[in-house]
Amino acid sequence: ANFEVTTLRIDTESDGRHATVVFTDDWRLDSARRDLTVNSMFLSVNVKNFDDNGLATCNQPMGEKSEVTGRLFDFFGGRKDLSERRIRFVGQPVDRIKEDYLRILRYFRFHGRLSKPEDEDSHDADIIEAITQNGGGLGKIAGERCWVELRQILLCRSAPALLHRMRESGLFCHLGLPKNADLTEMGNLWRRGILSRSPNPATCLASILSTLDEVSYLHSKYSLNPWSSLIALSFAHYPPRSGLCCYLSKAQDIGAQLIVGIS
Repeated sequence: ANFEVTTLRIDTESDGRHATVVFTDDWRLDSARRDLTVNSMFLSVNVKNFDDNGLATCNQPMGEKSEVTGRLFDFFGGRKDLSERRIRFVGQPVDRIKEDYLRILRYFRFHGRLSKPEDEDSHDADIIEAITQNGGGLGKIAGERCWVELRQILLCRSAPALLHRMRESGLFCHLGLPKNADLTEMGNLWRRGILSRSPNPATCLASILSTLDEVSYLHSKYSLNPWSSLIALSFAHYPPRSGLCCYLSKAQDIGAQLIVGIS
């Protein structure tokens, strides 16, 4: 597991990318600045039969009789949303999005991670409206930051449904993706089980690209590594629908183009 240690704070100003913060000791105020309700909860931890000094220095192992209890602080209904696998913004979606436009992609990432299969394309209308109206803000975000979120979205089993919703919300043009990209092949990749056996976000991304110009642009925008770009170039030249043998046999030739064209 990964843990991040931070200090309670509130945002005083934001330009949609970076915020000016001040520190606070008010847990509710800190919770109110979070993006999603499922990310706005806090847990106090009490350990019975555990020496306080050991707890402070983290060098005393818990014994079999140790009991960990705690109190959940949930100011915005995150626990209920989590139990229902529902993703909502804290407060008004428009306000949270304008504080950091990257939250648009975080919304889709968490939706893909937590939603039930039958709800993979189920979204609150006010959230989709807020995303559609403010999608242009993604153009302010560095491509590398967008790729961190997008690559995780692409590996969700509901990626075809997520990408469909993102395309219909007008986000593709702000992410450097083809505005009217055909998502059919992406769905085929999941149905064939290819991504389940060997998950690679570049494979999923490449399935919606059709020209070398599209690949070259994304390589530059997202600073893709050479292997990811090779996969994308291979798909653009010889999509799997034209025959897997042909696709694999040309990979080496396309690798040479990768070195010459976008290195």
